[in-house]
Amino acid sequence: MNTPSWLVMDHGISLDGQFLYFNNARLDEANCQGPCDTTIGIAQKNNASTFSTLSDSASILQNINDVNSIYYAPCISSDNLDLYYTRYLKGQIISETVF
Repeated sequence: MNTPSWLVMDHGISLDGQFLYFNNARLDEANCQGPCDTTIGIAQKNNASTFSTLSDSASILQNINDVNSIYYAPCISSDNLDLYYTRYLKGQIISETVF
């Protein structure tokens, strides 16, 4: 994202190697435990060393990305039809937190 405090926290690659499902996360130890904000995005392979985010990545994932949740571990099925990920509601992680 080229924005301070944001990084690619996690990723998954399609079986054919053509798509990268990535998880951007904003970290701020002074104001939150773990990631403060996250989003999942999709990029397509350009060549052996680069991927570019799909221009419609946000709209494809609009029903998944939610500002009230933290996401990680995106993984796409071998047929590219099912996206798996872990999600929990923002806030302090306690024994009652549901993942």
